[in-house]
Amino acid sequence: MKDLRLLKNLFFFLLLGFSLCAIQACGDDDEKDETIEEPTIKDDEEEIVPSTPKRLVQMIEEEYDEGDGLHIHTYQFDYDKNGKLASVTEYDTDGDVDDTYSISYTENSITCVETDDKEEDYNGESENVTFRLLNGRINMAIEKHGSSLSYTHSYSYNSSNYLVKTKGELGNMTFTWEGDKLMGGYKHVDKDNYAYSLEYDGKTCKGYNPVMVWMLASDILYESDCFPVVVGPELAGFKTTQLPKSVKEGDETTNFTYELYEDGYLKQCMAIEDDSYYEVYTFVWE
Repeated sequence: MKDLRLLKNLFFFLLLGFSLCAIQACGDDDEKDETIEEPTIKDDEEEIVPSTPKRLVQMIEEEYDEGDGLHIHTYQFDYDKNGKLASVTEYDTDGDVDDTYSISYTENSITCVETDDKEEDYNGESENVTFRLLNGRINMAIEKHGSSLSYTHSYSYNSSNYLVKTKGELGNMTFTWEGDKLMGGYKHVDKDNYAYSLEYDGKTCKGYNPVMVWMLASDILYESDCFPVVVGPELAGFKTTQLPKSVKEGDETTNFTYELYEDGYLKQCMAIEDDSYYEVYTFVWE
């Protein structure tokens, strides 16, 4: 699960910024053929209203380590009037605010700024990441930790617009897809290669699976905690409804179990490596 923890940290910054185009209202622009009589709805019939995609408003992460006990982190996602992610607030196990992040947008970029870090790791200076967009997807991220530390990452996609490669100053990662299924790849970090693979048993969810993004975020941004794909994974070519059965990295295997809401959206995912370590993710959609 140590490697899974690396995977998971990568997705907080992915989480943060990707939500900006995750929610779009659907309008009905079709013209009616006046020669066809429209059916009438009887009083005892329920009118069918088309559903619109839900957006992720909260994620609760419970992490249990036999040597460190249980830790709970809650992430609250707030949106502006246009449906774009505006801020993220992280709460610790005691319910106190741990970190807050604000997200701003231009036509071709998204910037995520850490606005409150109680640990003040960089002499009180905030962390921030600017994502540059090309054709609606992130093609570069500039990650800054205070004024003295900066990393640059680039992103490549396949013909179906799924992420296939990340390259940064501290390492790179590849992703192999079969349709919308992530099958595996490798991480090259600190001059070492780590291959990983995923297995499936046919389970899917409605909307998308945030766990996939969250698990891989720390590898995409390496040291950062803030990544906007969890709420808008299409920005990073990571939007999938597939629910993997397991992921194997080296001699470690992590198994997943899921619970869905009645409407098919993902409610909870448990990731178990062994009796000494597990993680539970709970999602709230609106």
